[in-house]
Amino acid sequence: MTSAYRHTTKWLAIAPIAVMLAFVLVPVLNIFSTSLRLDSFAILSATTTRNIVWFTTWQAFISTAIVLVIASPIAAVIANFKFIGRRALISLVSVPFILPTVVVGAAFLELLPRSIHRSALAIIIAHVYFNVGLAVRIISSRWQQIHPQLDDAARTLGASTIRTFLTITLPLLKKSFISAGLLVFLMCFTSYGVVRILGGPARSTIETEIYFRAMQLGDVSGALVLSILQLVVVGILIFLITNIGKAKASPKFGQTVYSRLHHPRSSRQKLLVATVAITTTVAVVTPLMSVLHRSIYLGERFDTSA
Repeated sequence: MTSAYRHTTKWLAIAPIAVMLAFVLVPVLNIFSTSLRLDSFAILSATTTRNIVWFTTWQAFISTAIVLVIASPIAAVIANFKFIGRRALISLVSVPFILPTVVVGAAFLELLPRSIHRSALAIIIAHVYFNVGLAVRIISSRWQQIHPQLDDAARTLGASTIRTFLTITLPLLKKSFISAGLLVFLMCFTSYGVVRILGGPARSTIETEIYFRAMQLGDVSGALVLSILQLVVVGILIFLITNIGKAKASPKFGQTVYSRLHHPRSSRQKLLVATVAITTTVAVVTPLMSVLHRSIYLGERFDTSA
């Protein structure tokens, strides 16, 4: 019985690997073997390629930095306070991340002034909107696992709220911030739809350049070279995220019967919760309302023909 079970388990483990090899790896290797030329690697030293790589990197870095700054107060409120609409806020802040990139791009084309259409600023704004929910989820879930007695002990010793955060909370959240930052950077670095819609032909990233070379120039070999470059970057990021995730899983701060959640006590806490909740709701809903308005109104006239 044990031998038969092990034999069955072995074949069940082999089956998905075989499917992956047949339907994923083999076609990819076939494309590389038939289309990749060694002389195409020369495009990596071209000025155009260097500019594209530089733009891809710095817009992803700036987008990530802004996401972490915006996500921090939202995560703080979600992880520490009980208030009416808390669950709704958690769900709402996650909505942009699950939206199709075409919807997000169309929303900001409608919402943003025409003067910043096809600009790096428009791309960064859309990336921030798209990824804040991801960062909030990662940071707030970790924040909730920190034992509240650590904060209480620091305050008993005379530490202020800011000092408690800087000396107790932030060091415990450091790996969560890094993990969230790497994931957001990965999403922004490999973004396609947002860049195509809001950036236009003048704002190319590695992802959009791969499409442009393969589909419009017919340079499949050059597109494969850029794909290899992107795969290397993505592989490094995934390796870092995986290792940080393993290290982050070791402390057991979440094993407690206590909860960090409490109702806002002071007027400052109430103001913080209200400000974050209202600002987040407006920021998430406004682009969606602009798309809805544009889809049912033609000029000043209500129209349902579309």
